Amino acid sequence: MKYDQARSMISDGDLIFVRGSWSKPLQSLIMWFTNSEYSHVGICFWITINNKQRLMIIEAQGGTTRRILNLSFYQGHNMDLMKAPKPWIDYADDITSKIGLIPYGWLDAIYSGLREKIQKYIYLPPKNLDSGEICSEMIAKALKLPITELSPQGLFDELKKGGNDISIEIREK
Repeated sequence: MKYDQARSMISDGDLIFVRGSWSKPLQSLIMWFTNSEYSHVGICFWITINNKQRLMIIEAQGGTTRRILNLSFYQGHNMDLMKAPKPWIDYADDITSKIGLIPYGWLDAIYSGLREKIQKYIYLPPKNLDSGEICSEMIAKALKLPITELSPQGLFDELKKGGNDISIEIREK
């Protein structure tokens, strides 16, 4: 369905997986390194501003710190929605208290992608970098998953193993 149709069906804590585009260089690199159709993931939640409901996303995005913006920023992208694997109330304070404080780690992104690609052949230890977090790591940490060093595809696969799956496909193109 289209974004405008899906919007009202999204609940606090739902995860939005953004499908990448091979025509965009950075997204292509992310998708190639992680063998993924996803280039990004964030957590959705609703707020009220001037008596109007706004659908927001918390994300870790390259070149910024952890941030909040309108989910409509991604309108026009193909996205997959996964219903909240845990109640939003369980981790909302923790994840929102770090807005603007935790940088996106470019080294983390590179290592995460390389690790997932190479891990199929040889064991690579978890990263020992403290340069920040990527979008999927932010969510894995918030959900207290046993593995937190995951690409967007790795996070999707890990949650799918736990019984979660796509509930809404948002297709704009």
